[in-house]
Amino acid sequence: MWIQRVQNAGTCFLHAPVVTQSYLVRGQLEREAIDIQKYARMTFVDAKVEAMILYDGGGNAFEEFENMLGKVRFSLGPIESHSLEQFRCRCGCDNEILHLLKSHGPALVHVFKVDHNFRSTTAEGEDWFEIPFLTGTIGKVTEKHAMVLVGMRKVSGAWRYLLQNWWPKLQLVEVSEEYFRSSDSSICFVTSKVSSIDKKFALCNSVYAESSLQGQDGNFSTVYER
Repeated sequence: MWIQRVQNAGTCFLHAPVVTQSYLVRGQLEREAIDIQKYARMTFVDAKVEAMILYDGGGNAFEEFENMLGKVRFSLGPIESHSLEQFRCRCGCDNEILHLLKSHGPALVHVFKVDHNFRSTTAEGEDWFEIPFLTGTIGKVTEKHAMVLVGMRKVSGAWRYLLQNWWPKLQLVEVSEEYFRSSDSSICFVTSKVSSIDKKFALCNSVYAESSLQGQDGNFSTVYER
């Protein structure tokens, strides 16, 4: 199951950590998430709130993730620091990111470089649920973005990475290994248990809408195997 959200303003740096945290606590039967509007009012200075409201201002997704989660352990590094091939471990994975996904669940992806092609990509098919696949390398960068890595799979011997996005017509996107590397993004896995959301944060219902990925063009490993 995946948590579906729609971003109506330049708040990807908040959506991404909130949704990543939500996936991590769902094993504890948590059904609420941090309320982004109340979080911003409580946490940000007036100038930052004004920038968000009036100018779609952004921020640092990892810094917000740290603030939301508190004292937990992270595995954070640029995509280039992860061995995407020739990785061996006891679980039999041959990909380090797959091993981390299986061990720790979905990961925060931030400072992901976006070009015009990515920005103009939309899902197709009935109900906009045919997941687009992007390959090659990223062109001229227009902005940086934050998403969640929720799965991956191998197709014809090549890895594909499934990213959850927030745009109304691009909720999910699949990218090749080459494309992912060219994004120069950082990936953050939480390596210690997250049992609940800090009580100092106001919460809202996290279940905007839920959809199952089963049966959609192959099997991903793994969104959330609970």
